[in-house]
Amino acid sequence: MPKGRTLAGRLAVGDETIDLFKGDWDPAPRLDQDFDGDGRKDVLVANKAGVVVHDPQGRPLLRLRSHDVDVKAAIGDLDGRPGAEVVLFVAHFGIVVLGARG
Repeated sequence: MPKGRTLAGRLAVGDETIDLFKGDWDPAPRLDQDFDGDGRKDVLVANKAGVVVHDPQGRPLLRLRSHDVDVKAAIGDLDGRPGAEVVLFVAHFGIVVLGARG
């Protein structure tokens, strides 16, 4: 384990397992939601500079960078259909909901 970091989760990529580590200063990845509705859990990392969602193979599904605008994110199933939605609060702009179209 890298010094000063803790295990945040594991990803299965093909036959490999990749450990995700975080430090106290890092945003915790969310590994419990299926953003694109394909039945597999995706990886969401959100911090004040933006949001990135990757599929289990590491391909980006969503990448939003806000640079110096504070962003807070939550992910979950809002409509009961396959694919979780990402709710973003963007400082000075408001709330935006993003989800896979099915």
